[in-house]
Amino acid sequence: MHKDFRVGRFTYKASSPSILHQTASAASTDMSLTSVLFPNENCTKKQKECLESPKGDTFDIPIKRLEAISFYLQNLEIPPSIITQKRGEALFLKIGCVKCHRPFFELDDGSKVRAFSDILLHDVGEGLSDGRSEFRATPREWRTAPLWGIAKYIRASNNKAELLHDGRAKSIEEAILWHGGEAQEIKNTFMNLSARQREDIIQYIKEL
Repeated sequence: MHKDFRVGRFTYKASSPSILHQTASAASTDMSLTSVLFPNENCTKKQKECLESPKGDTFDIPIKRLEAISFYLQNLEIPPSIITQKRGEALFLKIGCVKCHRPFFELDDGSKVRAFSDILLHDVGEGLSDGRSEFRATPREWRTAPLWGIAKYIRASNNKAELLHDGRAKSIEEAILWHGGEAQEIKNTFMNLSARQREDIIQYIKEL
């Protein structure tokens, strides 16, 4: 199989260059299912029986099924964004959140996708380090999480949301306060706002 190196856009560490690759990666990592993109069993070095087990001539997930799942993911409805919290919007811009949580992308046809992410890796500090590297992403680096639809996710989880890459944050404010590294100065500015201003930003994020 031909191998090359591409810029990633998907997964927490931006390690997948396409939705198809991310789908195959999740199948391998989460369910130990082989595919044309991940043909080897997901065995650790100590799992000798797994490593030495007979290998079949076919993959667990055929390419057509991977393509079908990818098609479904690519065609999910974009969460609506109805902004009423103008004070929060102005503060979100003023303190610098938009440096990473970029409000929109403009497509070739002129339409705008309001994902609130730059889809890039950033060093967000030792507090959020997971202690491991993934391709060229360091333990402290994470892809900027898109904020669109975050309120819908919180409602769907009965207000018991698990935010950030490992679910440690139970609220939007807690997720903000875990930021460090490149976001340290912005976090400090957020902490020095009044309680009303912080709440305005949080309510604005819930409208994205």
